[in-house]
Amino acid sequence: MTGRVRLVVEVPPTRIEGSERLINELADDLAASGVVDVLRVELSWLARWKAPFGLAAARGATPVLVHYFPIGSLTRGSALRAGLWRGRARGAPMLLHAFQFPRGGLPGRMTARAAVGRDGAVVTPSALLAERVTRLGVRVFQIPPGVDCDWFRPALLEERARSRVALGIQPAERVVLHVGHLRAGRNLGVLAELTSAGHVVVLVVSPRFPPDPGVAAELRGAGVRLVTDNLADIRMAYWAADSYLFPTIELNAAVGVPLSVLEALACGVPVVTTPFDGLPDAIGRDCPGVLWAQPKEMDAALRRVSATWTGAERVIAAAVRSRCDRRVIAGRFVTAYENLLER
Repeated sequence: MTGRVRLVVEVPPTRIEGSERLINELADDLAASGVVDVLRVELSWLARWKAPFGLAAARGATPVLVHYFPIGSLTRGSALRAGLWRGRARGAPMLLHAFQFPRGGLPGRMTARAAVGRDGAVVTPSALLAERVTRLGVRVFQIPPGVDCDWFRPALLEERARSRVALGIQPAERVVLHVGHLRAGRNLGVLAELTSAGHVVVLVVSPRFPPDPGVAAELRGAGVRLVTDNLADIRMAYWAADSYLFPTIELNAAVGVPLSVLEALACGVPVVTTPFDGLPDAIGRDCPGVLWAQPKEMDAALRRVSATWTGAERVIAAAVRSRCDRRVIAGRFVTAYENLLER
């Protein structure tokens, strides 16, 4: 590939929460490819709108392609900022990253096409968003997020034992885990139903957004164990678990491919999940360690997945490594760059 790609990411430098890790790791991996210059933009509203006009945007040679990863998704605001970044790059093609289906609806055809240019495209992990954007006449690459499969890995026996002690889990308890935001819209009432059915359910709350107090009270009242303090190492949650649950249905309530599912699988934890958006495309319908289920089926599915996949941690982890390791995904982005520039 001739020329440089400018990757603009709206992300804090911290790597506490899943999306922060994803975006920063993708930026690191693409920078290591030798063809990408990374420009990180602060998250404040003012900083995001000023950045295309700033000195940092003018440094270096004009890029042959701009890859813009806004903190939101394909919204009217991000589409307008994408146009500004293209203008600063003298009209270079734009690869606009849309992480999930937007809450406020898609921008119109003219806005979307103006954002990426005639030779640009949208990249998304979301199957539904990919379909809708294609209808707007815009080229789409459907690429899932990557997970660091060297860091997220099956636990050693002593690591699992320490993790369970740290989370207050008794030796005989079989734990169903969920990691994520504690807010309405994510169908977390399923966790309460599973507790009533006899499961030990632990919810590790994401630190990025404050928890919804009503949802928290409902789950605590049902006996779901909430972990609201930041864990020093999020792997402890996966290492302590016997299975992982993802019950979300609403497409704008989570990213197009839930990172926590990929992290759980990379740690060798069997997963019961809805066929959420782009997840089946990312890991495959036949992914080892995964049972697809609707919310009403999850009690039985959890019992089946434990009986089928207990002790198969290495098989489960190897499967997700081959499909979604962060280096595999970075390679797919470089291929997308090359495809765009060949046109």
